[in-house]
Amino acid sequence: MIIKPIRFISLLTILIFSSCNLGVDFGGFFSSYSNPDSRFDEKDELSMHSDPQPLQTIPLINGKLSYSFSIISDIHVKDNKAVHLEQFVQDLLIPEDRFILDCGDSSQSGTAEQLETYKTILNISGIPWFGAIGNHDLYFEGWKNYRKIIGRSIYSFQVGSPGYPGSLFAIVLDSANGTLGGKQLNWLKETLKMQKGLWDHLIVITHSQFFSTGLNTVVQFTDTNEIYALMHLFRTYGVDYVFMGHNHKWDKRTINGVNYISLDPLIKGNSEDSYIRVSVEGSDISFERIMIPPI
Repeated sequence: MIIKPIRFISLLTILIFSSCNLGVDFGGFFSSYSNPDSRFDEKDELSMHSDPQPLQTIPLINGKLSYSFSIISDIHVKDNKAVHLEQFVQDLLIPEDRFILDCGDSSQSGTAEQLETYKTILNISGIPWFGAIGNHDLYFEGWKNYRKIIGRSIYSFQVGSPGYPGSLFAIVLDSANGTLGGKQLNWLKETLKMQKGLWDHLIVITHSQFFSTGLNTVVQFTDTNEIYALMHLFRTYGVDYVFMGHNHKWDKRTINGVNYISLDPLIKGNSEDSYIRVSVEGSDISFERIMIPPI
């Protein structure tokens, strides 16, 4: 079916003017208050989401690090409610979980109230948590709120120390605009080069996924050449896992030794939701996809 231009323009106008009620900034698909280069320039001035220092001093057990961490994505806090996130924090974490990762879209429309709700619930967990910024977090000039309430959008942290069996280095990327931008890409290259060979495990967390899972998939990375360049970097420098969100659909594939995983959203509050638990036993690393019981 071909939509006539006038009808298409009318539909687009309705979507944009109704976006405030839907909690979606359709204008954000065409422009953004901030860009990855400007957010990169701010990164060292902003706080970390949590203090990563405790993760550097996890004690060795039988000469190696043994721990787990859980990964969630696409919370989409709306109307200052996040029952699904509360369930995860209160009922699904285990004592072995040392930290939480989130692949982005913490909020539905980037409001201060939504981000405060998200932060408050994660803080209840009592363990460090670290998130990637998503496109929804930028809607309605959401970066102004995100930078103040959550903090930086580009950073790295470590678990253990270089040379420890089970040590891990994590890189969190900002792909909320569908690109890393030149400054962040150069930083990523230098970071990977500096960290190569120092850690047992190397992971990357970002919001926008690389691969299409069907005709209805919106692949947020807009330049396929950038995707190819990133995949080449990850293979060259021995990245173990790349964790992504955005698509609201589970996908796992291994390419050139790198595991690419797109997570389900933690938004529906029913049995279609899932999260990941990653287990580290020295040089061994594995993950389990865990379905969430209906609320």
